[in-house]
Amino acid sequence: MKNVLKDTQFNTYYFYEEAGLFLFDYKPSTETMSQAEYQTFIEELKDLTLEKKPRFIVDYSVHRMYIVDPEMQEWTVQQLAPAWIGFGLQKYCQILAKDLVSNLSGQQTVQEAHKIPNMFETKFFESMDHALGWFGISVDVDI
Repeated sequence: MKNVLKDTQFNTYYFYEEAGLFLFDYKPSTETMSQAEYQTFIEELKDLTLEKKPRFIVDYSVHRMYIVDPEMQEWTVQQLAPAWIGFGLQKYCQILAKDLVSNLSGQQTVQEAHKIPNMFETKFFESMDHALGWFGISVDVDI
């Protein structure tokens, strides 16, 4: 069952407890997101995932318009990866953004994380069905 953890101007956070699935969905309003607002989002994401300790995370970037610059890509990885490794995240995937530049900046952020030892598995998908199949879970995700 889907549980909406938080709904903000830029993102909605969901948790599917039975499957151990945490999902965050970007809104088109991310086009106007400032760097400070992006940092607040990452801090919220870290806090919520530390609270729920999911096995799987879906970064639903289809509507993400915010472009993460290289400095913020590194900062993002420093904030999230150690916390997620610490609680035993198994797999993280990103459903690709429709906007090419947003898509590339998201992929670069994940590639930055691959430099970290003991990194959880990561993958990119164009559909939710493929992501859930990779996780090996069956969940009715309706976003």
